[in-house]
Amino acid sequence: MGDRYRQRQLFEATPSLAWEKAEDQWFDRKSYRVSPVELARHLIGFANAEGGTIVVGVENDRRVTGMDAYTEQENGLRQAALDHTEPPVRHTADLIECVDNIGTPNHLLVFEVHPSDEVHQDTAGHVHLRIGDQTRRLNPEQARELAFDKGVSNYDVTVIPMASAADLDESATLSFAKAVGLGSEARQALRARGLLVGPDAHVSCAAVLMFGSLPQAFLPNASIRVLRYEGIRPATGTRSNVVFDRRLEGTIPSQIEQTEQVMLNQLRYLTRLDERSGRFVTIPEVPRFAWLEAIVNAVTHRSYSLQGDHVRVSLFDDRVVVESPGRLPGPVRIDNIRETRFSRNPRIARVLADLGIVRELNEGMKRIYEEMVLAGLPEPQLEQTESGFRVTLFNRPESERHFVEQLLTEVPPGFAPAVQHLLNQGDITTASAAEMTGYSRQYVRTRMQELEADGFVRRVGRSVNDPSSFWELSIVLRARWRT
Repeated sequence: MGDRYRQRQLFEATPSLAWEKAEDQWFDRKSYRVSPVELARHLIGFANAEGGTIVVGVENDRRVTGMDAYTEQENGLRQAALDHTEPPVRHTADLIECVDNIGTPNHLLVFEVHPSDEVHQDTAGHVHLRIGDQTRRLNPEQARELAFDKGVSNYDVTVIPMASAADLDESATLSFAKAVGLGSEARQALRARGLLVGPDAHVSCAAVLMFGSLPQAFLPNASIRVLRYEGIRPATGTRSNVVFDRRLEGTIPSQIEQTEQVMLNQLRYLTRLDERSGRFVTIPEVPRFAWLEAIVNAVTHRSYSLQGDHVRVSLFDDRVVVESPGRLPGPVRIDNIRETRFSRNPRIARVLADLGIVRELNEGMKRIYEEMVLAGLPEPQLEQTESGFRVTLFNRPESERHFVEQLLTEVPPGFAPAVQHLLNQGDITTASAAEMTGYSRQYVRTRMQELEADGFVRRVGRSVNDPSSFWELSIVLRARWRT
């Protein structure tokens, strides 16, 4: 996954993929007619994104022309990065064998473009970015955002022109000074963390977001919006299914605290067996750590320079979705996010650590995965959108939740171990259920027949007296229901 831009060997092994494979985030193909200037645009786009592979010698209609007859053109293309990209895009260029559209042995020119920690542009000063199957030219604001994404510069140190020290909450800054061991020296504490900038101690974006009396007066969309939808898809107009909508403002620590309370009230709960106590207990539909860590990550690492959007938390019947403005920063990619740490807003992250918020919660995406697995839920779904990042945490659908809750009401407490096994594994034999519960086989058989009559289970066997028969759930659960 981490080297998806390296595809030359793939095309060497199966040349037909060069004209059959769909273009995507990591792959493009070009005609031999492509100019060095145009090729440079795509080299830049891949380098500024996640790297990629470009195959030259295939027409738009997927006819294979190859490069053998176009040596002069090939030389120009090999020099495109040096002549037309700034700084020069790092890449390799190799010929691979193929058979062209008239059945003659030929060669394709394959460029493997490395992902870059720098922002590349063409000689006209234009910045390009690969997004999906297209290479797009960025406007100045988007190019600046790309620089923030790559960690070339940090927006959280940007001075807020209209803000002054008087716009910071004095009690909050004093508490922070004490937390970092500087007593009542609030100004010194803010300087030490880079929140006051320059000799004149100008107030930074991070200072306003962490300690501002009214942060949204300067950064209107530095907020979290929580929405609860009825169902699994959003609807609009007269069919709108939004049943809860609240925008949470204030400082980042305050937003996190407010959002946690709102989520605890809005999340649904379900019943499951606690294997240690042997009792059925009530738990939230998604583990607390998973959704809270996703929210903390969103407000800590979002792009605050994209001031037209906010962090959005959407609750559906089957999932919780956390969306934040700004693509993954620096070296962080979806395939390495569990191991790689990099902050778009290092000053904000440091202060949150000083306050104990990140230290308590930010054990990373790796633990989110672990918590979801321990809860018997699907792994998180991570997506980069055109201008943001999305984390989806799936819970059990409403139909599953209703099915299980109804099933639990149909059995006595002593039958719980058998039910738990059935929910985990999907099937159980009469003998196994009797052994787990301590009931007689006849009692278990009668109870299972009652559950079958109510539509919860079905008997699977070749005959009425088949000794290898077993009972299985009447529906397939998407995830295990266990501790």
